[in-house]
Amino acid sequence: MEKYAVLSLKYVLKELGEEKCRKLLSHFYCKQDADIEKYIRDTSIDNIKKNLAVTFLVVHTDGTVPYLAGFFTLVSKYVEVPKCKLTRKTQSKLERYATYYEDKETYGLAIPLIAQLAKNSACPNLISGDDLLEIACKKVEEAQAVIGGKFVYIERDDSEILKEFYERNGFSEFGERTSDNGRKLIQMLKLLQ
Repeated sequence: MEKYAVLSLKYVLKELGEEKCRKLLSHFYCKQDADIEKYIRDTSIDNIKKNLAVTFLVVHTDGTVPYLAGFFTLVSKYVEVPKCKLTRKTQSKLERYATYYEDKETYGLAIPLIAQLAKNSACPNLISGDDLLEIACKKVEEAQAVIGGKFVYIERDDSEILKEFYERNGFSEFGERTSDNGRKLIQMLKLLQ
């Protein structure tokens, strides 16, 4: 994946300043989800300033002009994963990193959440969703090499297309929750290598 540079939005903000950074982000479009556009354009910089989440820009560098191909946001969250939703292999791996609650039959752990993941609809052929997700998972693996851990999770809309996408990329469903704005979110977990 040499044709992509992965840049921390915090670094870009420091190097360009807020005005130029916001202008760069204003060229990001997501035709499938207006909330994604609102997040990257309006919320991501504020989250960086408050240290609430870390956003990474994936820039396509194979050509004369670099383009913002996509982005992802990582945040650490505490979740409880029901034992009944896991294979025996996953249970044994999870036991190393989680606390088991017998009364609830769940594993509780702090785990990286890929909170946002999106390709730029303005130039959709610069990166595949599979490649973008792989880059995000590799960034989680880099962090876990320092702090420990072997799992990552996502929360997705209740959509067959998204279900197929994440299952194809090694994620398994373990639960659901309702977001602050009332959307049903499906939680999926992946054991990293």
